[in-house]
Amino acid sequence: MSLENPHTLPLHGGDLIAAEARYGIPRAQWLDLSTGMNPRPYPVSGLPDDAFQQLPYLLPELVGAATQYYGQSDGIPLSGSQACIEVLPQLLPDLPVLVPEIGYQEHRQHWLRAGRMVVDYPSQDHQAMLTCIDQALAQNPHQHLLVINPNNPSGLCIAPEKLQQWARQSRGYLIIDEAFMDVMPDGSVLGNYVEPNMVVLRSFGKFFGLAGIRMGFAFAEASILAAIDEKLSLWRVNGPAQHIAIQALKDIEWQQTALQRIQADHDATLTLVSEAMALLVDARLTTDTPLFFGYTMNKTSALKVHECLAQCGVLVRFVELPDGEGMLRFGLMCGDDTDGQKKLASALKTTVSTINGA
Repeated sequence: MSLENPHTLPLHGGDLIAAEARYGIPRAQWLDLSTGMNPRPYPVSGLPDDAFQQLPYLLPELVGAATQYYGQSDGIPLSGSQACIEVLPQLLPDLPVLVPEIGYQEHRQHWLRAGRMVVDYPSQDHQAMLTCIDQALAQNPHQHLLVINPNNPSGLCIAPEKLQQWARQSRGYLIIDEAFMDVMPDGSVLGNYVEPNMVVLRSFGKFFGLAGIRMGFAFAEASILAAIDEKLSLWRVNGPAQHIAIQALKDIEWQQTALQRIQADHDATLTLVSEAMALLVDARLTTDTPLFFGYTMNKTSALKVHECLAQCGVLVRFVELPDGEGMLRFGLMCGDDTDGQKKLASALKTTVSTINGA
């Protein structure tokens, strides 16, 4: 593989199957820092037999638990927020859509597949982003606006008051992807800042560390929810996933403990990585959120670091940026995982030695 071609890298984080095939390292031996998920998943236990045996009609207990957790009642569960990302462009009015230049690319791809005009706005500099969106909506309010909040991977976050202002200004829809918002709940529009033309997406798997059960939620006005519901498949959320989500969404004690542990895991991981990145000439910390952080450098260096770490069994996320730069996004490891710490420290030491000695 050429290190100059990022398109040969996995499209998404967590693809240990592709990593195993490419590097010959068994999946169980990888330290996966490529996903941005809580490394301490919610403990799953005590699922009833009927969760597996009965057809998965929507449980009212799930609706109630989600309403209490998110502070918003007008929502529907999904088999991951990805499901809504894929169908939403087909359901909203045919208007141009403003999308972040850097961000979760599934949004852009599905708006383009729906034949919509996609207009970029900068998403690495906070003030540039605010200015660009303000000007765009002032010049033409008949546009949809997509905001990934916080942005993945740049980490930029827009205050809910500002999002509400944009929603009131726009004659289109404001789609807000809050996939990583559980760890900073005061930044959510849900509860106090929702407008009729907002569509808010929430991911269950990031904070609860259970991406494999495919659970998410969409919040919007009734007509949009009905259109989403009609577009998606019958029995779209399986029984075990519903029961697990009910337990997790209601477990306030676990949630409070998880927030504290995530911060500790973040600090431990960042400390290890920052010591190594300081030894690379052009690496600089440009993203820092509770569940992931990112170092930006020139693209060639970023690809080399990514490759060196992978050869040592550590998987991180490479993101191509404008102007010949690249970002390495690091998720978290458990701060008390001694073996993981040793593996990461060794991989970073080997990588720095290889890059600086090249």
